[in-house]
Amino acid sequence: MGLFLILTLSGCAAAVGALSTLGSGVVGGADYLASEPVSKTVCYDYDRVKKALLVTLCKMVIDVEKVREVEDGEKIYAKAEDLEVVIELKKITPIVTRIKIKAGEGIVKRDKATATEIVQRTAETAETLVT
Repeated sequence: MGLFLILTLSGCAAAVGALSTLGSGVVGGADYLASEPVSKTVCYDYDRVKKALLVTLCKMVIDVEKVREVEDGEKIYAKAEDLEVVIELKKITPIVTRIKIKAGEGIVKRDKATATEIVQRTAETAETLVT
């Protein structure tokens, strides 16, 4: 309640100061709770990226639970222990594909680091994949 009063009574400059005095743990925690999905557009065809993604998930011991078709692509639901992973693959052009990943524990807690790692490894695998 006190922080709310400080923020509403003192304006933006005081709000920034108040947040910075709380420490990076709170700000880092907010990023963990509210982070956006990780996405990357790669210059490989859809099928190549999907194969690379499945290889990556297998190597990371993340199990695909179901796949659902969406407009111009697929939504893949996967799980690793308590971590839920939702991946959207979308065909942008015949040679461009977008990967978008949300990873986390339930709806609120997001794991941006894991999502980023999956995206990076998928892009690397797509580059070296023999088709």
